[in-house]
Amino acid sequence: MPPCHSSGVHFLVYAHRAAQESDGWLRLASVPSAVQRLLHIVGLDELPATYATLQAALPA
Repeated sequence: MPPCHSSGVHFLVYAHRAAQESDGWLRLASVPSAVQRLLHIVGLDELPATYATLQAALPA
């Protein structure tokens, strides 16, 4: 899987904001390490929330 590029980053920000405006949420599961590094570099590693597995990302 190729790493995420600027279009992907912009989409994640857009999707996160759209979810918040609708009282929803966006969570990422099983994020590849290259994408995690990119999100950290651009300051988005806490937005949206990331989880190791899909099961962990699902609300309780």
